[in-house]
Amino acid sequence: MVNLIKSFWTKCIRAVRTIDLYGKPITLHYRGNYAFKTYLGGFVTILVVMTICGYASYLFRVMVERQNIIYATNTMIKDLQGEANIHRPAEHGFALALGMRRSNNSFLDEEYLRIFQVKAYQYRGVTARDGSFTETREELELVRCKDNFPFYNKTQLEVFGINNHVCIKPTNYSITGNWYSDISESLEITVKKCDDSERSDCYKESEVDEEKFHQHVEVVMINSYFDLGSFSNPIKTYLTHKHFYAFEHDYFLETNIYLKENTVSILDDYTMVEGKKGKVFYSVSDEKNDRHIGPTDDFSTIHILLDAEAVNYERNVYTFIDFVANLGGIFSLIQSFCGLVLGIYAEKALRHSVISKCYTFNQEDLDLYTEKIKENEKSSEPIAQRQENIFSGYQYEEAKIEENKASCEDYEGGTFENVIKNHHKLNPKTSLSPFDEDSLLRKMNNKRRYGYTTLDLIYGVFCLIKMKTFCRKRYINSRIYSRGCKRYSLDLDVVNIISKTHHSEIMMKWIFDDKQRFIAKFSNKRSMSNIEDHLRNPLKSILKYKCSNYESREARYINQNLDLINEIKESRVNEKDKYMIEQIENGTILQKRIRAKTEFRVPKPPCDSLQIKKNNIIHELSPRNNGEPNDVQNQGSASQIDIELSNNQTNKKERLSSRDEDAKDIYSTFLNIEDQMKSINPVKRNYNAINIEQLNMNAAKSNT
Repeated sequence: MVNLIKSFWTKCIRAVRTIDLYGKPITLHYRGNYAFKTYLGGFVTILVVMTICGYASYLFRVMVERQNIIYATNTMIKDLQGEANIHRPAEHGFALALGMRRSNNSFLDEEYLRIFQVKAYQYRGVTARDGSFTETREELELVRCKDNFPFYNKTQLEVFGINNHVCIKPTNYSITGNWYSDISESLEITVKKCDDSERSDCYKESEVDEEKFHQHVEVVMINSYFDLGSFSNPIKTYLTHKHFYAFEHDYFLETNIYLKENTVSILDDYTMVEGKKGKVFYSVSDEKNDRHIGPTDDFSTIHILLDAEAVNYERNVYTFIDFVANLGGIFSLIQSFCGLVLGIYAEKALRHSVISKCYTFNQEDLDLYTEKIKENEKSSEPIAQRQENIFSGYQYEEAKIEENKASCEDYEGGTFENVIKNHHKLNPKTSLSPFDEDSLLRKMNNKRRYGYTTLDLIYGVFCLIKMKTFCRKRYINSRIYSRGCKRYSLDLDVVNIISKTHHSEIMMKWIFDDKQRFIAKFSNKRSMSNIEDHLRNPLKSILKYKCSNYESREARYINQNLDLINEIKESRVNEKDKYMIEQIENGTILQKRIRAKTEFRVPKPPCDSLQIKKNNIIHELSPRNNGEPNDVQNQGSASQIDIELSNNQTNKKERLSSRDEDAKDIYSTFLNIEDQMKSINPVKRNYNAINIEQLNMNAAKSNT
């Protein structure tokens, strides 16, 4: 049971790691993935997903239930003098009904037709260009409102007796403009005394005056408004109950009722398939009453006019696009923050994970290598200052030649040249010790890969502001480029290390990241398509390609410095050779003395060693006994000695033919000295012997 729980827990942990969204992206696969994923990234991903899902459910509920609704109301004033639109309120739900309030009867009743006469007119006034004004009135038909009043609550109409009121049957009447417009249209309703010319049974005037003081006119209108919370029927209607007009003695009542135009723009579909819808309705906005004194047959006149004020309503529900935008915004915000924090962690985790698998640090071996390196450094220190030893004759000159040769060899691999090679040569090292590998890997794992200072960054920003670094030549000479090249050489050494492991492809991709490509793209001289093996091993070809570009770029500067060093070295070596040739040609003080005393002597053929036969005993002078004669038992006759001398002379001629002309001249000088010294008694004179063969070799070396 415990094992099952452990295995289940292990699988869960692995599953958490696989869903990491903030891993370090890599081109090749690492453990079957295309990004380096961590446990911390997996847990953060779960937390982010849960947060996003909760927020998404809340937004989805808001969208479905239409909770987050945006309302807007805009009120404007129209210029009615320039109004060109014709408004027909009856086509958008407006209706009007007239009745007598006292008896709750209609003007169409037979009894009231003998007292009152009600008529409706379509008024139209036109102002011509010449300034003339014409007006017309078209009478409209009045009918009982029972079937012609478009109100939804029929019961309410019956209760209040509105069905018995009179209504205007045609719905095509229109209103527009005002009195000063070029075109003015309105609706007029008049209440007059019964006309005797039309009816013969009209009431008398005294009866009409007595009856009208007990009656008043009621005007019932359907008013509309915009219901912000209704989506099925946003335009609602209701009956107005404030328009009552009483009759007064010797007064004429004139009333202006204004209708306001209302436009609605609504977006109620959260899927946005239907789009926005537009509607128009008219509402009663204002009323103005005027009383006129004077006897008249008109009791009351009602004008239905257009109001200059207009209102625009706008309503937008929370749509699916808003849902996606808000969800994407909060997700991007969380993703950016977590990516910034976990990106650094993932990069360091990648380095630690790969390096720990590619290389294991052993402290004991590291200490051992450190001691070896220190010993090598001590053994490779510059040679101590030469002690001034007293040499005699040619031995001192020979020591100087050897010392000069050692100094030249030391200079040839000297500090300055090695510094140039180590710091500017960008190809990877051919061989690295374990100590070098340990040092490079520690630097790569614990330090920044680019040693950019604050001054370098400020300088780079300053150059960008001055528009100087966009030129490739200026960029190559910039400090940031040089810094990148120095760090790039270290990375190439690291590539050489990692290429020996099983994770070389991963590490090479990791080393050539965006910063490397930013610097490397300025050195590209040909496209990657020209590389032959890019299909077989693209990372390897990229590595070779970039290394070759950097090598070709920096090789010019390295060669220039090396040429300068070679010139200086050759000049110094030539000066040293000339000095040694002069010393050899002139000879030492002893040679000068011997030369002065033996100038009259005639030179004899040379020999390798100075041998004198006296009393059948061969005396040989050599440097081992400082010129003292060595006795050699005569084992042959004089003819054998002559043969030996002839052989020595033959060998000497062969060596002479193989040397340069300068060496022959130097050697001829020593032969003369040798011949002169043979005539001197070796027993009586004690002098420093000359090892001619060794001197000849030294001269040949110096000349070479």
